[in-house]
Amino acid sequence: MKRLITLIGCAMLLLNLPVLGYDVNKDITNQGPDAHDVAVELSGTETVWDHFDGFHFSPPVGWFNSFASGPSGPNTLLHWQNFDDGTDNVINNGQEIHIGWSTQDHASNVKDMYWTDATGQRLPGSKVYNSTTKWTYEQSSQVMHAAWDNIFSPDGGPGETITVSDVVYAVLDVAIDLDSLNHQNAFLSGLFAPLPGGASFEVPPGGTVTLDIPAPVLPGHVVVARYEVTAPGSDAIVIDFVQSNPAGSVIPTLTEWGLIIFALLVMGCMAWVFVRRRKMAAVSI
Repeated sequence: MKRLITLIGCAMLLLNLPVLGYDVNKDITNQGPDAHDVAVELSGTETVWDHFDGFHFSPPVGWFNSFASGPSGPNTLLHWQNFDDGTDNVINNGQEIHIGWSTQDHASNVKDMYWTDATGQRLPGSKVYNSTTKWTYEQSSQVMHAAWDNIFSPDGGPGETITVSDVVYAVLDVAIDLDSLNHQNAFLSGLFAPLPGGASFEVPPGGTVTLDIPAPVLPGHVVVARYEVTAPGSDAIVIDFVQSNPAGSVIPTLTEWGLIIFALLVMGCMAWVFVRRRKMAAVSI
């Protein structure tokens, strides 16, 4: 029985290994023509395991009734559709919406972002410039680096210089749920502090700006950053909330393998118990 408990315990350790976490939520204020939906293209292949589709009750009211993600050539396309705000169901000029997603690595960056029409097609010339923070972590020094890459290339064309401003951060020992990673979370807002060097900076096309989190980040803690992104010709003003777990960069995800090994161990233990009982019964006879 002790062996059984030990084996099950080892399997549970595999099941409980941290999942890589990278959470993004965006407040997007439409500065272009009226739209129905919004699409985001991430560079490379991403596994999107959660998404946030907007607010049903709290202002700004507006949500999407459908979400899809999948390959777009070598990249990954996220598309929110069937917008509903209880009025005209249109994202009007000056209207704010809210979307978010979670992926299983720290490589998410926005290559393209745009408004779409009622049929899901890109509005002619639409582009919403953005740069989603990427993170690297030095475990020995407990230093977290935040990097803004400007790889934005609407329709494959040339990009613009992106301005990032009002960067604030918080180091937390507990992660924030994706649907609470927004401006309505007064508790989170009260924890933010200005990031040195983050008052305002420009990221040229193809460029990168990296700033360090000044506070030590213990393994297992999370960092949340909030900032505004603007650019000439952008069809929206975007405020990003980005959360990253530094442990995710050094601990592999084995959840599916944990499930498989757990099932095999349980079957093996059941067989072991069955054989042992048969031997004990034979001896007693």
